[in-house]
Amino acid sequence: MIVGGLGIGLVGIIIAGFSSIFALSAVGLFLIPVGIITSYNLTYIFITEIVEEGKRQTYKILVASLFSVGALTNVLWFLMIPTMK
Repeated sequence: MIVGGLGIGLVGIIIAGFSSIFALSAVGLFLIPVGIITSYNLTYIFITEIVEEGKRQTYKILVASLFSVGALTNVLWFLMIPTMK
């Protein structure tokens, strides 16, 4: 299911990147976060269930911080590319 979520996100990226119709681009932009967030949540749940209690909190912090770095990267891309404003 994790790989399926990444696959859905990848299909969304391909659709959004190569479509010339607005409605098709909207579908692609909808599929991207659906697939990526699904994959992220399943990975988070998998790590918290499989890792022993002593290391669980460390892995939770690591996964959550990687998500935060990705969100910050999106904001920085928005500020660095002048045509997006």
